[in-house]
Amino acid sequence: DKLRPLLKPEAVPLIVAWTEIITSIKGSVVTGSASVTPALQEVRPLPREEYIAEEGQPNSNIASARVKSCIYDAYEKYETLKKERQGFDAADLARNLYNRLVTHPATFRAWTQSWSMNA
Repeated sequence: DKLRPLLKPEAVPLIVAWTEIITSIKGSVVTGSASVTPALQEVRPLPREEYIAEEGQPNSNIASARVKSCIYDAYEKYETLKKERQGFDAADLARNLYNRLVTHPATFRAWTQSWSMNA
């Protein structure tokens, strides 16, 4: 209910905003710096400017920059509320695991090998 007022100016349905937040904003693979190889891409939320830029987000079904801005406002409010409650969502968990796997592949291999030994 705290996110709805942010979406009202553009009449964005909550399910549309949630889908955009999870898939387009939080679920994007973003190359960190020029020194990062393609294999070491980091999954992190898109910055506002990249999300709103039409060419910056091919996964988005929203064309209007004003609507995207409202959705990003709702995303920022959601993240603030989540942090206040010391919570996390499925996208946070998936991003954390992915980033750990990419940066520490040997640890992941050892971990999965221990599963097969215990099975």
